[in-house]
Order: sequence, then structure tokens, then C-alpha cells
Amino acid sequence: MGGRNTDNRFLGYYKESYNEDRDLLVYGEKPGQGSSFQALEAYFHEIWNQPCCKEFDAKGGIGGLEQCCERVKERYPEAFDRIYSKEDWEKATMETRGIELWTNPTEPENKEPVVWERMIAAMEGEEDILVQTPYMICSRKMYEDLRSVCEKGARVDIVINAVESGTNPFGCIDYLNQKKKICQTGVHIYEYLGDQAQHTKSLAVGEELSIIGSCNFDMRSVYLNTEMMLAVDCPELNASIREQARPLKEKSRHMSPDGRTEDGQNYEPREQDMAKRAVYALLRIVISPFRHVL
Repeated sequence: MGGRNTDNRFLGYYKESYNEDRDLLVYGEKPGQGSSFQALEAYFHEIWNQPCCKEFDAKGGIGGLEQCCERVKERYPEAFDRIYSKEDWEKATMETRGIELWTNPTEPENKEPVVWERMIAAMEGEEDILVQTPYMICSRKMYEDLRSVCEKGARVDIVINAVESGTNPFGCIDYLNQKKKICQTGVHIYEYLGDQAQHTKSLAVGEELSIIGSCNFDMRSVYLNTEMMLAVDCPELNASIREQARPLKEKSRHMSPDGRTEDGQNYEPREQDMAKRAVYALLRIVISPFRHVL
């Protein structure tokens, strides 16, 4: 489970630019018996059987997927040659107390924000919440939900891409326009400026719950897309996610709810080129009336 798209920035062989992602492997001792697996299989068939879906033969076609696979085999032969045993899988995974699949409705139309509402419900009552999302494009209701979580005593840290490194121009532009509203919710923003943009969609809620999958903190993911997230009850996984986020925060500019900013100890400012700044300045004006369709 994860949030990767099917192009070389996400599934390529990583010789040039790529996006950093988080993937989650669920291993069960009894094949096909896990409840989250059964839910995922049912969800797949529900989408596959939608009247709007059509089969498309991609053999030898889009993106050269077969050629890409061969290049990956050449670069990482050990991933394909080794036969993994039950003991190998157990060593590579963490025992959980429960896993649930959370999904949005599958109809190709505006949707009830099921995944978002379950994430907000999970956050309520917790004191320490860590969110990773590539960008934020929030509705008024989403801002209200985040404000409600913070007003109930939670410290909410959100790690997003800095505008200088973000690969979604509309997400970057909307963030520039919405900074004040984001601050007013009470969340802490960490503008991550690393070598590669992050594409991770995950939450560490409290000390036990982790939520990982494909749902961005944006209106398209919340109200339109067929997103899915795995909710995992596992303190060890939660701690691992928080530890992996620590160096990202150190390479970030921290914006507090009162608007103050502080550079992380490994944050290195980077200038945007003049052409990009000019385009962003123009688009900040142009997209304002249309941000709900971004």
C-alpha cells in the first residue's frame, strides 16, 4: 500500500529525479485470510466492475513498463533472485494488533469524505499527531476540522514540500495564497526542502496508530478521488514513522501557528529562478477563483 503513481518518478530506476514515497507491506501467515486483504480485494473488484471502466491493452505500450521492469532487474538482481522464506518475512515486518482498510466511495462523482472523516475522528482526543503530505489544498470544512483537532489540545505537525522543491505547481501556489488560513487552524507546518520532493501520505496518531496510503490533504483526494488508507495499530510502526520524519523536519522551515518561522538545523535555503517566481506570481492571481477544482 502506498501513494505512488505509475511513472518513472515513482516506479522508475531512480538515476535522475524521483519523488520520495512510503510503502507499506502487509504480510499474513495465512494467505488470503487477513481482513484488510479481503477488504482490498473487494474494493478492487468494486472499482473494476464500475460501468465507466474499460479494459485497455497496455502490452508494449504506455511508458514501456516491461522495459522499465527489465532495467530494475538489472540494477537490483537480489530483489528478484532470492526466494524469501516465512522467517525472512517475519524478520522484515512488525507484529500488529490490527489493520483496517479505509476507502472513499468508488462512484465516479463527488463523494462523501469518508476517509477524511475517519482520519479526523482518529486524531480527535490525541495529543501528538504527525502528518506527511506533498501539499495542502483545503476546503473551509477541512480547515474547520483541523482547527477543531488543535483546539482540543493536539499538537499537529504537518510536513509538506517547500515551494522551492514542490513538484505540484498548483499545490505550491495555493499554499502561498493560503498560508494565513493554515496558520489559523493551529497546526505547525514544516516546509521540507530536500534533494527530492516527498510524495508521502501518512499520519502517526498518538503513539500507536499509523495511517498510510494515497490520500493527500487536498480537496480532490477528500471529495473526488477513490483514495484508500491503511490504519495500523502498531506502536513500533508509529515510532518508526516518527523517526523517519525527524531528518525531514531538520531540513525544513518551521512555521508556528502564530506565523513565526524557524529554520531547522540542516535547512539550506534555495532560491527560485526568476522565471518560476514570475509564473507563480501570475498564477496566484489567476487560480484564486478556481482553487476548488485543483
